[in-house]
Amino acid sequence: EKFENEVSEADIAKMKAKLGIEREYFLYTGVFREHKNLVRLVEAFAEIAEKHPDVDLVLAGKEDPGYRDVRDTIVRLDLSGRVRLPGFVDDEDIPALYKGAIAYVFPSLYEGFGLPVVEAMAAGIPVLCSKGSSLTEVAGEGNAVFFDPLRVDDIGRAMDDFLFHPGKRPALVKKGLERAKDFSWDTM
Repeated sequence: EKFENEVSEADIAKMKAKLGIEREYFLYTGVFREHKNLVRLVEAFAEIAEKHPDVDLVLAGKEDPGYRDVRDTIVRLDLSGRVRLPGFVDDEDIPALYKGAIAYVFPSLYEGFGLPVVEAMAAGIPVLCSKGSSLTEVAGEGNAVFFDPLRVDDIGRAMDDFLFHPGKRPALVKKGLERAKDFSWDTM
C-alpha cells in the first residue's frame, strides 16, 4: 500500500535533497551482494552516463562490508559523481525514492521471488529486469523490459532504449500497476 499512495512533487524534491540526488535517475534497491549483479549494472551505466549526462544511477540499500566490488567498479570507471550510494533509506522516503525514478533496474542473477519488482510496479514506475530466474514470472511477459543479466551490453541496451523511447513509459506503467494488483500479502 505504501507504494500505491500518492507522493507529491514536493516530497520527491525533499527526498532528493536529503539523499543528494540532483538528476533524473535509474533506481536499484536492495543489498549489495554478488548475485545481485550490480557490477554489471554499473558497467552498463558507464556507457549510458556518456550518452546521457542528465541521468544518474541510484543504488540504495545496505552495502556488505565484505563485498567491495561495486564501490571498486564505480571508482575504476570514474563514476563517483554519477552513481549515488545513499545507503539504507528510511521507510518514510522509500515511496518518494521509487516514484521519483525514471525506471527501476533489477539485474539480479537469481531471486526466490523479487519483491522490489512488484514494489516498483505498484509505485507506478517502469521496470527493467533480468530474464530468467523468478523475475520473468513475477514481472510477467509484456509488463517489463527484460535483458540478459550476463551481458553488460544488453543491460545497457535496455536502459539506453528506454531513454531514447520515452513513449514506452506510459504503457509499462499501466501494465505494471495492473500486474502489481495480482500480488497481496493476504494472497501470499
